[in-house]
Amino acid sequence: MRTNADYVTSRRRDMIAVARAYYLENKSKLEIAGETGLSRFVVARLLAESRETGLVTITINAGGVLADMSAQIRDHLGLSCALVIEAYGTVAEVRAAVGHATGGYLGETLHSDEVLGIGWGRTVTTMIEDLERLPPVDIVQLTGSIGSDAHNSAMELARRAALVSGRTPRVMFAPFYVSDVHAANVLRGQPEAADVIGAYDHLTTAVVAVGSLCPRITQTLDRVPAETMQALLAAGAAAEICGIPFAADGHVVDRRFARHCLGVSVDQLRKTPRVIAAVSDTRKANAVVAICQSGVVDEIVVDVGLAQAILALPAVSRTDMD
Repeated sequence: MRTNADYVTSRRRDMIAVARAYYLENKSKLEIAGETGLSRFVVARLLAESRETGLVTITINAGGVLADMSAQIRDHLGLSCALVIEAYGTVAEVRAAVGHATGGYLGETLHSDEVLGIGWGRTVTTMIEDLERLPPVDIVQLTGSIGSDAHNSAMELARRAALVSGRTPRVMFAPFYVSDVHAANVLRGQPEAADVIGAYDHLTTAVVAVGSLCPRITQTLDRVPAETMQALLAAGAAAEICGIPFAADGHVVDRRFARHCLGVSVDQLRKTPRVIAAVSDTRKANAVVAICQSGVVDEIVVDVGLAQAILALPAVSRTDMD
């Protein structure tokens, strides 16, 4: 007589055999059914039980770098380096994964005594929140303050990065956008702001976020007056980094706008040896292409969904920008 223990042992033996064939030998359920004499329904049930009981566990190694796609993105965008991060989930979860990867990349590639510029944006914020190590480098705030959230202000991000690097940051208590050009000039002349702005000429690496203007996914330019934003859109603005507006073909939109802004200039970014863009969200694909057309960005860190959206667009063909 077959006991209950015999049944359990036989059932487990069948689960092991079916799971090994399916997961390790890549056989289909139909093939397994034909080889074992079991019905396809029983095979499917055994596979389900093998997961439910813990006999089979499945791990998704997300957060790693997809080497082949990274090379494709690098060539597609005409950059010196690209990292495509295998990240899935909500927009916030993917953003956090890209920020974490960017911070790790910085820790591995920066050298002591570099001058690192820290931009402002949600992806850069997640990078700073998760930053574990930096060599001793000087930290510089790349834009004036935006919005009223002091905890995640441009100045605070630079200060927190400096705590990791062990150096005193260069920060300024000044807004990013000033409506009156004369007042903006006065602020630039203040010793604190002048020290930060002068440091932009000595940047060796900068980390920036990318904002999209179509669709509108930008924290920086969303804070300027509505009429100013409308003027930038009418002039063809499609993307921004550090509040610098770029058209789809990569040229800077309305250079007069910069007179109102306290932050790094496009010319200073172009002179910086390494400008790394940290970007997530598939909706920013066109914006990424625009800023890569500009020639300002040298390296990029993106999630796999955004990478796929970028590869669906025409490749970047850089031209000399004004």
